[in-house]
Amino acid sequence: MNIKDLRRAVRYAVGRPFMEMVARLPPFRGRPLFAGMGTLAYYAVARDRHLSLENLRNAYPELSNGEVRKRARRVFRHLLTNIF
Repeated sequence: MNIKDLRRAVRYAVGRPFMEMVARLPPFRGRPLFAGMGTLAYYAVARDRHLSLENLRNAYPELSNGEVRKRARRVFRHLLTNIF
């Protein structure tokens, strides 16, 4: 087993029970949880955050840097909420 397969197995072993637990949550509890996870993902996943910021700057050059960052955080929150 190579390192890539090992990482995949660990992610599955951790993620599967978590997703089964989350699937049992009522929507009014799960949505805020995943929205919060989206905010954490915004700060934790630098490569995707930078890509999102760059794409938003290209799409909306008239927006200030603060507004672009605000929209990027909302994109991550929305993405994780939709996964729920």
